[in-house]
Amino acid sequence: MSDTGSRLMQSSQKASQKDVDRKLVRGAEPDFRVDRDTTFSSRVRKEVLRRAGEGLLHDGTDVTHPVYHTTSLAVKRAMDIVGSFFGLLVLSPVLLVIALLVRLTSRGPVFFIQDRVGLHGAWVKTLKFRTMVVDAESRLQEVINSDPKARAEYDRYHKLQHDPRITSIGRFLRKHSLDELPQLINVLAGSMSLVGPRGYLPTEIMQLADTDRIIQIIQVKPGITGFWQVGGRSNVPFDERLDMDVFYIRHWSLGMDLYLLVNTVWILFFGRGHGAS
Repeated sequence: MSDTGSRLMQSSQKASQKDVDRKLVRGAEPDFRVDRDTTFSSRVRKEVLRRAGEGLLHDGTDVTHPVYHTTSLAVKRAMDIVGSFFGLLVLSPVLLVIALLVRLTSRGPVFFIQDRVGLHGAWVKTLKFRTMVVDAESRLQEVINSDPKARAEYDRYHKLQHDPRITSIGRFLRKHSLDELPQLINVLAGSMSLVGPRGYLPTEIMQLADTDRIIQIIQVKPGITGFWQVGGRSNVPFDERLDMDVFYIRHWSLGMDLYLLVNTVWILFFGRGHGAS
């Protein structure tokens, strides 16, 4: 197996938040020294805010980006609260049916909880309907060890187009992005947004040689949907996915969020793309 494949095979739980915070701090400030008086997480936040103040997301030091306008952020948060609350209310029968189908069609829990890196490097326990078998990690090891093409695909995209670990109902849920619906709870709680960059796995951050784009991405909350989720999904290599998330942040507006939300509804009904995570 390639070095990239080996690193990605490690469970996200093996990369602690302290490890990821240290990686982000070093990526943001190469000469930053360890200070026992503050935690790694607080230093990540301070470094993110410092670089934001210096104009990281735009050209020129005298230009402000709407992502930092208090009014715009308040409106975006209001949209998140209203949208997630009514989404959970209206979709509650659908959520119940999906939960029953997941539970009845395969062995294992209804929900899959995974640590992702969120705003200012904070840990976000994202909720999803389980779409894979319970021993998915060991099965992935077997697949990419026995199939060179699958290994190359996983190294490039960090996922497989025809993943044998996905359950029958899981494939349908992924096609229509229904597995993401429980993240409305994350949005209502404030750890995620309806629209934003993808929440990246700790191991994905740890294996990156260049963390500059991640430093930009964690300046906003991760989203259930976003520019990559709508415009790319599984057909986009991992490196290009990072660029798409940075593009969203640099060009962020409430109008763009509404546009992406409308397109997300289209995907829910017509199922364009597969396997967004």
